[in-house]
This record gives sequence, C-alpha cells and structure tokens, in this order.
Amino acid sequence: MDKKLLTVAEAADLLGLGRSKAYQLVMRGDLPSIQIGRARRVPTSALDDFIARCVTESGDVAAPTGQR
Repeated sequence: MDKKLLTVAEAADLLGLGRSKAYQLVMRGDLPSIQIGRARRVPTSALDDFIARCVTESGDVAAPTGQR
C-alpha cells in the first residue's frame, strides 16, 4: 500500500530538496501539511500541486529538445 502522508523529510527526499528547505516551505505554507498530534505530515497530493505551482510561477521549465 502506498503512503498517503509523508514526513517532511520523506517529502524533501522525493522533491530532491534538503530537509531544512522542506521545513521552510512547510512553515511558510508553500508546501501544505497537516499536524497530527506532534507529528507534521505532508499529503502526497501536495507534492504534485507544489511542483505544478512552481512550474507555473517560474516559467523556467525548458521543453525537451530530444537532442543530447
């Protein structure tokens, strides 16, 4: 069964970010999370939303050219 909630460290790993940067994003509200008791968890759906929002806002994503 796939996890629906990730620790911030797991989310950071999947995003290719450092743990500190992921916590910054969570605390600023840029990466949505929920609090369960003392644990902070990031819904897996929030990762795709975060990436899509970053791509839209930055406009820096280059289209693949197929040449290498």
